[in-house]
This record gives sequence, C-alpha cells and structure tokens, in this order.
Amino acid sequence: MNAIFANGTGLPKSIRDLQHDACMLHAFAQGVAELHDTLKTDMSPASNAMPALFESLIERADRLANELDALQTAQRRAQLEAQA
Repeated sequence: MNAIFANGTGLPKSIRDLQHDACMLHAFAQGVAELHDTLKTDMSPASNAMPALFESLIERADRLANELDALQTAQRRAQLEAQA
C-alpha cells in the first residue's frame, strides 16, 4: 500500500496528516531510544550505533514536521494574497 494514500480514502494525505505522521514518528523514535537506554544489555557494535541512529531519526522527523508546517503557512499566505 502506498503510504501517501494510507488514510483509507484513496486520496492523497493532507499536509496536516503528514505533519501528524512526522510528529508520531518523532515520538516513537524518542520512545524506542528511551527503551534502548533502559534495556541495553550488550555492547555490540549494533547496540553502540543505536543512539546515533535514533538521534538522526528524531532530528529528521522534527525537521520534516517543521518544513511541513512552513509549507502549510506559505500555502495559506498565498491563498490569502490571491483572494485580496
């Protein structure tokens, strides 16, 4: 299933839906990072790499949410200017 159409309507997701997905991804990554810190039992190279991976995922999800917010704001401004 194409993730962009995963809202059950067959229509593309709205920017608001995508912002929500980015915020949820950010929260899930933070939660998994906390679990990893709590449950860390071995010092394998993969285990050692996990904090950096989580940090990158959290930063990217945050950036995506912010960029979607900026896009939505720009679209609203453009609509208001077109109506004026």
